[in-house]
Amino acid sequence: MKRILSFFCVAFICLFNCCVNGFSVSANSAAPTISGTSASGEVLFTDENCPLQVKKENLTFEIGEFPGLGFSSAESLLSYSANFTAEYTFYNPTDYDLTAKMVFPIGKLPEYAGDYYSKETFDDTKNYAVMINGETVEKKLRYTWLSYDFRIERELDKLSDTYVESEFYSPDMPVYKYEIKFLGEDAYVAATIEFLYDETKTQFATDFDFDFYGKTNLFYPYFYKKNDIVTVYAIGESFSMMKVNWLQKKQEEGVYWDTLSKDLITITQTEQTTFLEFVSSKYAQSEPLPVLDWYNTIVCEAGNSWRYGYALTPKDFTYSKPLRWYAYEMQIPAKGSATNAVSAPIYPTINNEDGYNRLLSYTYKYLLSPAKTWDSFENLQINIRTPYELEYSNLQGFTRVDDGYTLQLAELPDEELKFNLFDPVAKAEWKEQKQQQEKEEKMKVVRVVVIVVSVFLGLVLILGYEMKRVK
Repeated sequence: MKRILSFFCVAFICLFNCCVNGFSVSANSAAPTISGTSASGEVLFTDENCPLQVKKENLTFEIGEFPGLGFSSAESLLSYSANFTAEYTFYNPTDYDLTAKMVFPIGKLPEYAGDYYSKETFDDTKNYAVMINGETVEKKLRYTWLSYDFRIERELDKLSDTYVESEFYSPDMPVYKYEIKFLGEDAYVAATIEFLYDETKTQFATDFDFDFYGKTNLFYPYFYKKNDIVTVYAIGESFSMMKVNWLQKKQEEGVYWDTLSKDLITITQTEQTTFLEFVSSKYAQSEPLPVLDWYNTIVCEAGNSWRYGYALTPKDFTYSKPLRWYAYEMQIPAKGSATNAVSAPIYPTINNEDGYNRLLSYTYKYLLSPAKTWDSFENLQINIRTPYELEYSNLQGFTRVDDGYTLQLAELPDEELKFNLFDPVAKAEWKEQKQQQEKEEKMKVVRVVVIVVSVFLGLVLILGYEMKRVK
């Protein structure tokens, strides 16, 4: 009898597991979001005291296509047509003619653009213009690196037409190069390098990433070959003392590191350059940006390293895609007005909502905060010309019109503009597929229940028959 009950329980459990596992569903998830353009925004005057007033702005987004999941070539990226145009009406309230220097952030290239931006011949802005009173004017591309959130003052500092002044760095500041050569046999060893210098007059840099201990010590473990060289730079005044110890990795008798003979080390000061030459030597020549922009970015970012006593390392000269700017000039007569239209491509963040690359929505961001630097602001109209559906906007009040959506504001909002679009046809197809999938899943559950109940009843009958037979 016990054997019959045991057989009944085991058979039921095995069959139940087979039924349930046989109808399990697996999913291949994809990246939930892929970053798009960041820091596209309003025009800025390089002179913070510029008296020009903005009487009206029309901000128009032309979004006739989505980027899908990204671009497969430079050609597909260049043929992408979604863009925005910011058209301003400026007024000069003064009694004299004005020539204003303008800069306009058009954002970084998106994460899904690949590495096409690094080619000197690549320019996705060539089909877009800066216009003043209906005529195209020359625009110059400038670049900065946006390592933190967008802050107007900090970014404008990097866009100086001259080498920026720094609390410490200057273009002609001397830089001394030291080479530390390992003469031993191939081994996993570490260089501990100690410096003696005046922290107010010297900064140091290396050609390698390292573990850092205090303001005067480096610890750099690596597998060295004979004649390998570690390079260190003194920026400002040279080191008054430099001490190097080489340690070999051992795990014998509790000793982890063992000091090597000093005969296996040579230290040589090989050359002296200027800080401008040093920074330029770290500049990737394939990048499409002026050395001036590169230098100013490095100095603005490196100031924190010097202030807190950290060395400059290769990561300080490695940045993601740069923030691009238009730079141009505009003349407005005394008591006169001028219209200024600025166009550029715009790339959304891709939201892969269901993880299957099937339901995609796209988030567009535009900075309105730079407009807070204007002397005055009166009217802003935002137009989104698109065949797609507006799913969400952080600015309330958009109304549906024949060619998209529009919003009229009498004053500048406190928030940046952010809105989502989706393709209603694709979403309807996805909903239909999802409903069909849910229906199939329900049917699978019903089939499992029917099978399990049928098997259970069958086993009950068999058990009853066996019990009678035993009696």
